[in-house]
Amino acid sequence: MSNTAAIIALQLVIIILLCEPRERRQKTVRVLSAIFFVGIIVRYAAPAVIGFLVETFEPVVEKIGWPYFMCALVGFGYIVALCVAWRRDAKENKAIRSGSQEAFDKRVEEYVRDHKYSRERALAVTTSIRDGK
Repeated sequence: MSNTAAIIALQLVIIILLCEPRERRQKTVRVLSAIFFVGIIVRYAAPAVIGFLVETFEPVVEKIGWPYFMCALVGFGYIVALCVAWRRDAKENKAIRSGSQEAFDKRVEEYVRDHKYSRERALAVTTSIRDGK
């Protein structure tokens, strides 16, 4: 980054911070710092990671072809997402069973919003989770 680009970036940060109310400046500094570090990581680490991935997966792609490789990649991503969702659900169920009113209310709202349950049915289902039935 040239000196001029660094000065422009710092001036933009100062302008952004001056536009923010005093109460939100600390949060804004954290967000801007996170953006800065992500940019540094993308600038310096991403080429190495992409080169490693290309060298690693190229023989697999040559052997099985792009369509099967993409299917395998999507399947792996689906399995990871399924495991994360299962763990999240188990954690929320544990919180509901331990008596957390916040977790209980959150689950009821999810059932009403996402599954289109009536409020009574959502309460009944969440109560059965709480009671361990």
